[in-house]
Amino acid sequence: MPLVSVFGSGVMTADSADYQSAEAVGAALAKANYRVATGGYGGAMEAVSKGVNRAQGNVIGVTCQEFHSKANAFLTEEISAKTFKDRIFQLITMADAYVILPGGMGTLCEIAVSWEMSRKHLMKEKPLLFYGNYWKQRLEAMMHDFADGVILRSVQTPEEMINCLKEYDFESH
Repeated sequence: MPLVSVFGSGVMTADSADYQSAEAVGAALAKANYRVATGGYGGAMEAVSKGVNRAQGNVIGVTCQEFHSKANAFLTEEISAKTFKDRIFQLITMADAYVILPGGMGTLCEIAVSWEMSRKHLMKEKPLLFYGNYWKQRLEAMMHDFADGVILRSVQTPEEMINCLKEYDFESH
């Protein structure tokens, strides 16, 4: 069963539309039988974990010993990385695909590392699915200039996300 790492903001609030979307993303992934990993804390990570949990799926939270925050209550498993760098690397290398929600500098770091590792063929080809329009304008030029050898897709709904994941042949990669 493929594992999807979901990246997104740690500061989304439960009453925001982005939080609700993140929860729907988690539920859709679990219902489609994908394993899910997040950064394990609040905001989008909590919302995705909550959606997975409520859909009776399993969600791994990759936390960091350098942070003093508590993991969210919806995780079914926690992996504690020693450093922030190890945490990012764990989330990237353990995944078969990525879904990117709205986020800040941490999310941008996760995008950049996974994207560049794919471009440099330092890992197998893995799709990066940008959920919604948040990243489209911010990364449009880079998506055009640096897309060689990387599967970059923009998706608008949980259904479109699942369809894109189903199109990808995880077995041959």
